[in-house]
Amino acid sequence: MDKKKLEKKLLKFLAAKATEMQGQDQESMDYSTNIEELADCTFLLQNGLSDDEIISVANSTTSGRLYNLVKDLAKPEKEAGK
Repeated sequence: MDKKKLEKKLLKFLAAKATEMQGQDQESMDYSTNIEELADCTFLLQNGLSDDEIISVANSTTSGRLYNLVKDLAKPEKEAGK
């Protein structure tokens, strides 16, 4: 996946998360997890989807969905083709 496609997928992910969070109890674990996912997405987008930030988020996120979005771009170029 190229970075333009990733950008579009991250924006859709953000929108879906925001909708999902409506009405959630702000004290719940799900709400806290969603906030972390939003922060990771925002971090990536603010930094122009740089390789270092993609690797950082892939290695630190607790979100399976977010990891699946960035995992292919988090590999060194020579490994990404495998």
